[in-house]
Amino acid sequence: MKKSIIFLPAISFWQLALFLNLFLFPVIFFNLIAQQANPEDEFSIINIYRQKSGGGGSTQYRIHFNDRLIHIFQTGSRISYKMFSAGTLKIKTDAVILGNTMPGENVFDLPVEPGKTYYLQLSNKNINYVSETEGKADFNELSQYKNELIYKEEDKLIPILSMPEPKERKKEPAELSGYRGGGDPLKGLNVSKPKEMKIGNYFALIIGIDKYSGYWPPLKNAVNDAVAIEDLLLAKYKFQGIKTLVNEQATRKAILQELESLVAKAKEEDNVLIYYSGHGQYKQELNKGFWVPVDANTNSTSDFISNSDIQTFLGGIKSKHTLLISDACFSGDIFRGSTVSVPFEESERYYTTVHNLVSRQALTSGSIEPVMDGGRDGHSVFAYYVLKILNGNNSKFLDASQLYENIKIPVMNNSEQTPNFNAIKNSGDEGGQFIFIKK
Repeated sequence: MKKSIIFLPAISFWQLALFLNLFLFPVIFFNLIAQQANPEDEFSIINIYRQKSGGGGSTQYRIHFNDRLIHIFQTGSRISYKMFSAGTLKIKTDAVILGNTMPGENVFDLPVEPGKTYYLQLSNKNINYVSETEGKADFNELSQYKNELIYKEEDKLIPILSMPEPKERKKEPAELSGYRGGGDPLKGLNVSKPKEMKIGNYFALIIGIDKYSGYWPPLKNAVNDAVAIEDLLLAKYKFQGIKTLVNEQATRKAILQELESLVAKAKEEDNVLIYYSGHGQYKQELNKGFWVPVDANTNSTSDFISNSDIQTFLGGIKSKHTLLISDACFSGDIFRGSTVSVPFEESERYYTTVHNLVSRQALTSGSIEPVMDGGRDGHSVFAYYVLKILNGNNSKFLDASQLYENIKIPVMNNSEQTPNFNAIKNSGDEGGQFIFIKK
């Protein structure tokens, strides 16, 4: 058989070098650039599950990744999280101290590396790192879960709760007036010479409800909002006692009992914050708005807590300052009539003045209108911007009016709702302000 012979043309060293420079090296170079330009090609998968048979009662597990709260676990749920960063996953449980819900200590730390898959099993206050084979079998046992599988990806916009210490605010010399022109904005309000600022205790009642039933459809973000508010207040601001009611804990009876508790324990120098995130209702025939507790299964007012009842409690709490933040439909019904407050001024003198005057105010996510549950990063639009402003505050003092001014425009621009802020008529307000004080 005749063999074919292939003759290759002779190539000089310089021709070979030219070929490599023009064709081969650019291909290799651009492939390397493309690999570096897509860091998200490397990711880890964290699968966390808590089966119905795992016990644990009402214990809540809080999942943090690189100091960001990413999920809250209760029995019968599972989540698959895609992480593009290396870091540490931390799991905490709630602790109850003297009747107040406090974030517990870290009970589990997991170093997370890109390119790996992890399975974590939560059961009866135990956290186990299980093999991929065992984890897959448990994860896919559908009868053990009450809720659908949740898929999420890492979102670096979720607020980080560890904050730098505040810098001391410089005091202005007493002999300087601090005003341009001949007017003192506080003069004429009988507050131009404030007394010394005496700061009492800070208490908070935080309510978040997702698990509605019967007439009321479940919500998605109310509990996330409430727990994120709690974590942020404890991490960054001076709060001595926080009571949090979420889902099954937030019955009509439990809410009223906690409001009664605030009436009993708050003293004249203390400060009280009440945060409600859940369904609201407005009965046009009664011209009245309501909160909807978790055990309200019908549209009957007998199951609700009326805004007039809430107003009565706000008037009965003996604190110097009480601020209600309500993220619910028709929450603006709490306001009746017009009121007057001390005009804002960026000075220690202003903060001393408004702190020494009694305040009973409400910041609501809307007027007498429906408001959104969905929004951004697992929070409602309203809660997202409240968290953003409180988290980003670098001043020692931030009062409720400043919080409102900072959230009003972004909430209006990103939703169909209009936040409201005002004093609550006939509740004892004297024109002061609730002040958030940094640690």
